[in-house]
Amino acid sequence: MKQTLSLVLCLLLTVSLMTGCGSQEKAEAEPASQSEAASAAEEKPMEPAAPINGKEKYDIDATCYQEGFYRVGQDMPEGEYMVLALGMMGTMRLATDEEMEDDSILMSEVFTHNTVVTACTGEFLRLESAIAVPMGEWPAELVISVPEDGDAVLMVGYDIPEGEYILSPSSLERSGVYGEYTVFYSSRYDKTHNGTYVKEATPITLEKGEYLWINNCRLEAA
Repeated sequence: MKQTLSLVLCLLLTVSLMTGCGSQEKAEAEPASQSEAASAAEEKPMEPAAPINGKEKYDIDATCYQEGFYRVGQDMPEGEYMVLALGMMGTMRLATDEEMEDDSILMSEVFTHNTVVTACTGEFLRLESAIAVPMGEWPAELVISVPEDGDAVLMVGYDIPEGEYILSPSSLERSGVYGEYTVFYSSRYDKTHNGTYVKEATPITLEKGEYLWINNCRLEAA
């Protein structure tokens, strides 16, 4: 369900402003009632997940598409969206068919913190334990930072400046869990720049407009 409201989210994000932008009135739009979960979302707004130990709380005042099924171009406009996990993990699926058969899936993401996606008219988007905020309304003061556990998508030139960086494994390496990263040219994730496991200090060069997916890594300027 599309709503305008202040959400208390629980994510491992560092923000430079702990209060949301001013409220604005926005027209309501109903998501498609494809499933019981979507129907329930129409009747009762989804509550944010309870605070998780060690994670910050902050307010976002923007149009929020909550858990449910959406026809892009009808239930929500096409465009780029910041997608945020509401609890320990969120799921986002984008497909060309409303039945979301395997051969119609364009993207299927399970994430612990956030992802970014561009959805086009005629496609279908499903959100589970996640919300989507139009990037045009995403507060400029909110910046995604690098989590040492779990994954996130950082926009180069927005969340981090372009330049030379060093990636290194997080503390989970001691448990046999290595870091990972991939650099994409767009939030359609169809063109990959490079990416690999991170088992030791790894230099990378990031350019404005790229998207960095990072998992269980530390990121430092070179």
